[in-house]
Amino acid sequence: MADSLQSAALHAATPPDLSSEQFIWLIGNLCRVHRRRFDAARLLEKFPPPHRRATLVDAAREQGFLSYEMSLAGVRVEAIPLPAIAFLRAVAAPGAQAPLGAPTPGLIAKCEAGRLLHVEACSDLPRTRLTRNFEEFFEPSVILVVPERDARGAAG
Repeated sequence: MADSLQSAALHAATPPDLSSEQFIWLIGNLCRVHRRRFDAARLLEKFPPPHRRATLVDAAREQGFLSYEMSLAGVRVEAIPLPAIAFLRAVAAPGAQAPLGAPTPGLIAKCEAGRLLHVEACSDLPRTRLTRNFEEFFEPSVILVVPERDARGAAG
């Protein structure tokens, strides 16, 4: 019994993967890129906090996208459909043994010539990184988001 209470308390204390603002920004920008209607109030009504990665996948599906989390182990980032949701690793403060804070979600907007263009959620400032350094800066999995019609066309 004590173990289950401790586990429940630990789960409750675990912060969500992203804030509501980040959640809305990510889904809203994916809809904008793919020319989909977007209603932030409706999205939050259907997907109230806490917002986790699985919530992003479900919300993207609700917007008419084929969406799933995928490990990039053994996969070149240039080979995935874009835009994709990626998480910048949390950075350890000088002298700290572990990173502080949560990974920062954002969109990989473009990949070409060995570089990727990434925009952090709730920002309009694009940043460029070398694709060969992907694992150094980003977590090893991304959330792919493809319009269902595009996914069906590729399968057929």
